[in-house]
Amino acid sequence: MPIPSLSLPSPRQVARFARRFVLGLRRADCLMVAAALTYTTLLALVPLLTITVLVFRNFPAFEEIGLALRDFLSANLLPEAAAKLVTFYTREFVDNAARLSVIGTLMLIVTALLLLATIESAFDRIWRLRRPRPIAARLVTYWFVLTAGPLLFGSGVYLTTRLARESLRMAGLGALATPLVSFVLIWAFLWALYQLVPRHPVRSRHAGTAAFLATLAFLLVQRGFTAFISRFATYDLVYGAFAAIPIFLVWIYVLWAVILAGAVFGATLARLPAQSSGNGSTSY
Repeated sequence: MPIPSLSLPSPRQVARFARRFVLGLRRADCLMVAAALTYTTLLALVPLLTITVLVFRNFPAFEEIGLALRDFLSANLLPEAAAKLVTFYTREFVDNAARLSVIGTLMLIVTALLLLATIESAFDRIWRLRRPRPIAARLVTYWFVLTAGPLLFGSGVYLTTRLARESLRMAGLGALATPLVSFVLIWAFLWALYQLVPRHPVRSRHAGTAAFLATLAFLLVQRGFTAFISRFATYDLVYGAFAAIPIFLVWIYVLWAVILAGAVFGATLARLPAQSSGNGSTSY
């Protein structure tokens, strides 16, 4: 059986792809959309985390999974100061959630749904899809994400962490467990995001490649952001005790910018076969 040859792209093809990628960023207005998602995340994050905590609270058997998910999110998706702030308000909100009225509970759910709808709208814009999903399909999908999503992702975090730590510890590479698990889980989350959120069919290799590069960018930005915050005390000097708030906002904005750039990369990658075929059609 002949082994297929691997042909590397020429500099001209790389430059052409880079131009299309930059054009895709501009057409999707990713920086403006990232700002909108940052604002929506600020409104919906605590309600979303509250719903997640309530889901695990109603299933005591999954308590360890909930703790693993909380530790993973705090260690990988939030700066240290912002993680403490969000954790504090989430606990306070969960304690008060039992006293919410029906209207308050509905507003809690609507706020969380607003974030999911904004994310879907952003991906539709990247893929140039004009017609949204039917309302019924969107509500079913959002409800599944809010209820089953935390359980599924938390189970993945819990099982992957335990298996990786045990396997690498037996191989004498226990120090690599935490960064390796973080990379794999972030990549899996972004792959699912790029694969499942767009209504346009996305090839697994395109979504996987975009998720891989976005994960690398995310980890590099995370290290750079952490180094900047630790070495430059500008925010602490200006904002004092409220420094965690602008740090959190800037980090969420950067995070969404990386995620949207990865989505644009995947969409640009998906257009290559159609462009190279010379038939004038596009993939989206």
